[in-house]
This record gives sequence, structure tokens and C-alpha cells, in this order.
Amino acid sequence: MVDSFQPVFADLVRNFTTTAGTGNFELGAVMTGYRGFETAVKPGDSFYYSVLGIEQADEFEVGRGTMQPDGTISRDPIGSALTDFSEGNKSIAL
Repeated sequence: MVDSFQPVFADLVRNFTTTAGTGNFELGAVMTGYRGFETAVKPGDSFYYSVLGIEQADEFEVGRGTMQPDGTISRDPIGSALTDFSEGNKSIAL
């Protein structure tokens, strides 16, 4: 089977997210010193992402994402199941 994943790469892209559970990531404010996903990728673009809980640092996920038309990021974790994130702030990076 051929893997059709062709990721977009960009530097210094990082937002906050407060997404809880296992749904698509909803993007929050851009972190200081970075640019936001909205300026780095467009709907339909795929990329690698990493997410780390700020208050819950033991909660993290690395995967393949796709920017959705509604501005959320779909999730496809690499090597594990979807992380069931708790409430609170997280950092999501491209």
C-alpha cells in the first residue's frame, strides 16, 4: 500500500489549544515568538504535529494532522492511540 501522506513543513509554528478528549484540535492564541497554524498551512494541508499538556505534562501526542475547513486540526497519532486529553492548556506545534 502506498502512503499518500505528503506533509507541509514550516518553521516556528505553535499555538495554544484547550481541546479536551479525543476530538479535533481547536486552535487558540499563537504563542509569543511563533506564528500560527492559520498563517503556515491552509485547509487540506497535512503535516506532522506534536502536542504537550502545559498543566498535565504527562499528556502528549505526536502525529499526522490535516487542517480542516473549519480551522480545526484532525488527528492521526503515530505509534499510539489518541490521547484523551484533560481540560487545560496545551501547546501544539508543527
